[in-house]
Amino acid sequence: MTITKSTVLAVAGVLALAILAPFAGAEPVGTAFTYQGVISDVDGPIDDTLDFRCSLWDDALAGIQFGPTQLIAATTVSGGFALELDFGADPFEEPDAMWLQVEVSEDGGSNYSPLTRQRLMPSPYSLSTRGINVGADGTMGIGVDDPFLTPAMTISSDNV
Repeated sequence: MTITKSTVLAVAGVLALAILAPFAGAEPVGTAFTYQGVISDVDGPIDDTLDFRCSLWDDALAGIQFGPTQLIAATTVSGGFALELDFGADPFEEPDAMWLQVEVSEDGGSNYSPLTRQRLMPSPYSLSTRGINVGADGTMGIGVDDPFLTPAMTISSDNV
């Protein structure tokens, strides 16, 4: 059998398609995350629709707010609730600690009661991982010590 340049290119093309095909329809992960909790009052777990007001802070007690305040109505079942929050990528570009402030209202959003701020902890899947920095615009820098300097390599959807 004679192996020609066109045979090698054809095999390489088929292999590339086989490797890249699973990623062709992949959607971007985005910046939203889920916050889950259980809420109760003196009578026990609350079963109702409650209004939640959520914000990000750089301190456990005071500090500076990052991003917009989010207002979400959620139904609780046996006190359990889940909120989908999206503060964008900007608040997480620096590796500084962040706290989530959750406030709840049982009367249609007139009076909010603050809950204890919860420190956000890193997760195994994050927007920035060691050696790889993803900008809010979707560009990715690889091999940089400071993500705000010109990266060693940049890949964006415009270049793909």
